[in-house]
Amino acid sequence: NKTSIVNYGIKDPFTNKDFSKKKISDINKIKKINILSIGRLVPYKGQKYLIKAMNYLDNKKYNLTIIGNGPLNESLNKLSDNNNLKTNVSILNNIDTIRKNILFENCHVFCLPSISRAEAFGIVLAEALSYGIPIITFKIPSSGTNFINKNNVTGFIVNEINEKELAKKIDEIFSNSKIYKQLCKNSRNHYLSHFKENEFISKINMLFFQ
Repeated sequence: NKTSIVNYGIKDPFTNKDFSKKKISDINKIKKINILSIGRLVPYKGQKYLIKAMNYLDNKKYNLTIIGNGPLNESLNKLSDNNNLKTNVSILNNIDTIRKNILFENCHVFCLPSISRAEAFGIVLAEALSYGIPIITFKIPSSGTNFINKNNVTGFIVNEINEKELAKKIDEIFSNSKIYKQLCKNSRNHYLSHFKENEFISKINMLFFQ
């Protein structure tokens, strides 16, 4: 009775009217499917699994962009080179907010491949939801990522931590236009129900001023 749980709030990139005008692409008409991932380049973020997953995806169909800085920058770039993925994988450092938002607007699926409870929540997942983007995560017991990403609702949770299973789930999102469009709609609705900035501010204010 002395505890209140307040979900972290994300600024809405759209008004409801603007989002209703957003065209959710027919996957059969997309020339290149853009996968986006954002996070520090450190071991627990699991970016190596995402890069390796590209080996199991059609390189004519998928592009991967990873945004981040960190000690694994060089080794992840080498991993991409050694797997002949340089034309399909971009690792971008020191990206400003404007460019980050443009990449969000143009991505079709967001992946946070973190592999341990060091990923306590995953604020970037809530950001992706605000754009109505389906998300993919690994199953991490007792992590907040499992609350943000609802399996088969906002995207997919991959039970096994390996690149092949990750690639399967990415492909599954784009196996059917109806599935993809429903996941986009569900993602946006989950954001509106749990992660709006104004509701976060309102609930915090209530704690101090009630």
